[in-house]
Amino acid sequence: MLGALAAVAHAEWGELGHSEILGPKAHDVIYTSSASVLAFAADSADSSYYIGDEPKEGEYRIQRFVEGKEEASISFTPPEPKKAHDAEGETAVGLEIAVDPVHSRVYALVLYKRRSESEKEEKEQEKEETALGDACDAPKTCWDRSPLDSEEEAAGELYAFELAGGQLVSAKENSEHKPAPIVGETTAETSTTAFADQSEQPKEALLHPRGLTVDPSSGDVAILGIEDEEPDENVEKEEAEKQCRAAAQFVIVATKSGTLTGHGSLGHRYVDKADALRPGELGCQSEEETDVPLSPVVTPGGNLLIYSGAQGEGQIWEVPTPGSESGEGEVEAKPTMIYYEHQLGLLLNLEPPEEAAGPVMSLVPEGAAGEGRIYLGVQGFAHEPIPLALHYVESADKSSEVSDIGWSAGGAGEMCSIPSPDNVSAVVGAGQERVLVLDAYLEEAGTHSPRVESFAFGPGGSTTGCPQATVSDPHMIFGLNQDAPEAPTNQPVTLASELKGADAKSVKWELKYKDPATAEEGQETVEQTAAQLRNVHGEYEFLPLKYEFKHAGEYEISEAVQGDDLAGETVKPASVLHVLATATTPILKPALPKAVRVNEEEATLSVTVEDPNTAEKPKMHLKKIKWEFGDGTSQEVTPPAELANPSELQIKHEFASRCKAGKCKVTLTVEDTVAEGTPAKTTFEVAVNESLVEIAQREAKEKQEAQEARERQEAKERQEAKEAQEAKEKQVAAEKAAKEAQEAKAAKEAKEKAEQKKREEEAHKAPTRAQQLAKALKACKKESKSKRGKCDATAYKKYGPKGKKKHKKKK
Repeated sequence: MLGALAAVAHAEWGELGHSEILGPKAHDVIYTSSASVLAFAADSADSSYYIGDEPKEGEYRIQRFVEGKEEASISFTPPEPKKAHDAEGETAVGLEIAVDPVHSRVYALVLYKRRSESEKEEKEQEKEETALGDACDAPKTCWDRSPLDSEEEAAGELYAFELAGGQLVSAKENSEHKPAPIVGETTAETSTTAFADQSEQPKEALLHPRGLTVDPSSGDVAILGIEDEEPDENVEKEEAEKQCRAAAQFVIVATKSGTLTGHGSLGHRYVDKADALRPGELGCQSEEETDVPLSPVVTPGGNLLIYSGAQGEGQIWEVPTPGSESGEGEVEAKPTMIYYEHQLGLLLNLEPPEEAAGPVMSLVPEGAAGEGRIYLGVQGFAHEPIPLALHYVESADKSSEVSDIGWSAGGAGEMCSIPSPDNVSAVVGAGQERVLVLDAYLEEAGTHSPRVESFAFGPGGSTTGCPQATVSDPHMIFGLNQDAPEAPTNQPVTLASELKGADAKSVKWELKYKDPATAEEGQETVEQTAAQLRNVHGEYEFLPLKYEFKHAGEYEISEAVQGDDLAGETVKPASVLHVLATATTPILKPALPKAVRVNEEEATLSVTVEDPNTAEKPKMHLKKIKWEFGDGTSQEVTPPAELANPSELQIKHEFASRCKAGKCKVTLTVEDTVAEGTPAKTTFEVAVNESLVEIAQREAKEKQEAQEARERQEAKERQEAKEAQEAKEKQVAAEKAAKEAQEAKAAKEAKEKAEQKKREEEAHKAPTRAQQLAKALKACKKESKSKRGKCDATAYKKYGPKGKKKHKKKK
């Protein structure tokens, strides 16, 4: 049934057993309504578990079960609070329980419903609404007179019980020797408890408690819920927005010599001011159970873990606790998300079940200090509750890491999921690498008689009927071929298959090969680890394997997938993959040679050769080595029978020419016995310089050419000087001629100017007798001969010189 079970590593997880919990008689049913199944908790130290119920109205009972049998029980009746503000009082309406496995204690938190409107408040509101009519709208004086957080559940009293001599005893009793609360007992003077469950002041009542837990180091209690930070009146007047935030109330439990004293006090209250655990747009009334963070646990290192589904997906948050530090009052909490739904991939939903009679998250310390196993109740394929196991590690600096262990398959199998048609369940780690589940069948379920069953899951349990993860046969992708039968060595290929029904936490590939020529065999193992299979969101991905064959030959490839399904961790395909790895030519890596002189110096040519087909062998066998030097010569070398892998091939060569522009292209061709017929080639260049004789000849020629060039230059310069002198002389002569011409021109112009002036002066004077005579004689020439003589005589007579003889005409 539910006996102790030793831890089994890497075993299949399934159902260990289950028990129907009935009444004292064989067929008496204890649980008759959904309201009576109230609380569930487990002791991780001995795998016992506790159920809190309400066998009759107003009376609560806690029963301890070991292997499905009741071993201890205690009942108590919470005091009924008096009427508060003329409203009717409320009896207790709920119960939360927690186990302290270190000290064998059980704590029970009683929940109360806050009061509704009193008759007086209803009449005042009706009167105001009638008087104001349509004007009774916010932000005017007419507002809702309902009490703060009316009819919401709130923390009321905390009871403490110890297991002594196999019996449950109360840490505190009243005057009637009945169990009494260690915190929050109602007195005659007040209508509220120390938890202020009926207080009208904001920030006092702890609303919607959804779990309490015990700090294993201090033994103190923490209660998770929400607090209202604004009065209704301020909200109605639009002076403030409604602010309900997640809160954790710590309770300091007093002990003496390791025994409870029966007293407790309120310690710090952590409040999530960042609204990480519960977004600020949510009101104070909880429309869905997942709106309120739930199932707190305290880690061995003293941190508070909180399960929340309020942001549309499930998360686990962590807050450092005050530890053993005393004190009270509000402290701002700074939660850190350490696990979220995307890390599960697409198979599960991390949100908690919509209803639960107890915690849906628990932590069992294990291994080294600061480590533990977290158990969660999550939703599976058909929204059925499924146990999920996580590994928790807390470092010295209080930072934490959470990783998947797996989940219990889910689906419709009777031995792998929680068969809960009524979905009133709780999931609690019970230690010893197993998880307990409470499932309540209610009388209104129809097909089931009302009862409660407990289930245990763990390694080695039955997985009959569980859906199993499957992986398809692997195939090889090379280039564009999605199902390639062969590929060359040292070329990237992809080995792939398809996984269904789980996510891969690791994959181990076994590659066995056989050389058909030598019949040599070998094996290689390649593992894809959990770190390699996580994407940037922290999710597991089933990724194909990128690989390069190191050996030529026939390969037999198999894979084994470790999934996160606890019902079947290792998944293998039905068949193995057979492919052929063809040999790859040797790899040649030339070294850059030094420059040499043509016909005078030997070049040392060196090339490292590596046979990729013999990567794990110390020797290789070459069949052909041929050097081509680029100067018209070549040489074939007989290779040794065996060469180290890799080896350096060297040869010395004196180049007969400088090839092209002083660079000779050397080609080495190598062929090995494995890749026969497929030689490998490499080329590289060698700088071939001139010989010393060539240098001397070139320098003498250059000297002669330089002398000739100087002589030509000197002759050229002399010729240029002569031509320049001649040009200068011509220029001087031309300048002189130009000057003389200029002077002659100037003299001529001066003479002409003088003559012109003289003429102008003479033109203005009376003509002389000689001028007159000449003029008259000139005119006589125009006369006829008969008259010309007479005319001349007249002219001389008139203008001739005085005192001279008369001109005689020649005979």
